[in-house]
Amino acid sequence: MGALSRPGSLLVRTISDIRDDGPVSILVIVSLGWFLTLGVRIVYPALLPQVTAEFGVSNATTGAFIGILWTTYALLQFPGGAIADIVGERLVLTGSILLSAGAVSVIVLSTTVEMFVLATVLLGLGTGLFGTTRLTVISALFDRMRTTAISANQAAGNVGNVVLSASAGFVSVYLGWRWGFGFLLPVLFACAIGLWIALPRRASPATGDESFRQTMRKVAASVRRPSVLAVTALLSLIACCTTSRLTQTYRTAVTSSRIS
Repeated sequence: MGALSRPGSLLVRTISDIRDDGPVSILVIVSLGWFLTLGVRIVYPALLPQVTAEFGVSNATTGAFIGILWTTYALLQFPGGAIADIVGERLVLTGSILLSAGAVSVIVLSTTVEMFVLATVLLGLGTGLFGTTRLTVISALFDRMRTTAISANQAAGNVGNVVLSASAGFVSVYLGWRWGFGFLLPVLFACAIGLWIALPRRASPATGDESFRQTMRKVAASVRRPSVLAVTALLSLIACCTTSRLTQTYRTAVTSSRIS
């Protein structure tokens, strides 16, 4: 019995340590945002077979949809952090969720392929703003338990991958693919309100009088370190494996829909 209670007591102690180290309410709302940000990007390919069937487009076109989503997401990683340095994390994270909600709204209302492509671009831009800045917020507000807080936040995103894609698939079976996206809207708007209320305007220290060029020199010097290069290579490999898995899942879904 004592052995069984140890994991539970460890969890309770960890939660207590996190509470003592930083604002749990901010960790929860930022984790909800990451839950939604990652989850909605997995909902997208999960519902694409139904979308393409309605619009009557080819597999190549649907592949381009996924490429647009992930490309725009990737392109916003660095600008998202740079913008947060200028205007503060609260505006960036709240704006990210609101832009994602707007993109989902356009997806739900899409009547043409052109509208759907526009929504795809907006969704990539919206979700791309969130990834970098969430980490700066947690790093700034937590000290001793920083790694644990970041791990909890990252886990929330992985849970979102599973829960939201499964929920969207279930909803779409009975109500159609538009509702598979649309059921996310109330949660997205609630999260945006929560972020605006909970977050300070700026969580991390401002860069002061340091110029953009000086900042970039520091960034370039940091990313050349062997440890950073190793982590970058590892994350790139994980991203490639994840993309490959999503592509295979999409192909399986398309094949199944055609058979049925």
